[in-house]
Amino acid sequence: MFEPCESSHAGAVAAVDRVLARLPDVTGVVVHNEVALPAVLTTLRERGLSVPGDLSVVAVCPQDVAVGQPQQLTSVDIPAAAIGGVAVDMAMARLDGSELAETRLISPVLTPRETTGPARDA
Repeated sequence: MFEPCESSHAGAVAAVDRVLARLPDVTGVVVHNEVALPAVLTTLRERGLSVPGDLSVVAVCPQDVAVGQPQQLTSVDIPAAAIGGVAVDMAMARLDGSELAETRLISPVLTPRETTGPARDA
């Protein structure tokens, strides 16, 4: 399920509550909103859920955000420098006419840390 979340504390709390109401036995979430991450983790604890004991959390965010939380987050890194480098290379190639427009994919890297574990029995 996809649950949109405003980039605010209140938005994160509301999104967590909607997920828990719709999927009370959920065992994991992926958060792609780095502003909401602290509120998501706090709200899960306030609702009596242990991370990662009851629910795993994976963040899609830069590495410094993932390791800068009180509980280091399992994450899929957003490699800004690599993305920027590819973008510049592609733009320069288009400007000099040596390449046509294209799509390039950068492989994601999942780094396990403190917020994921085996799924609990539902």
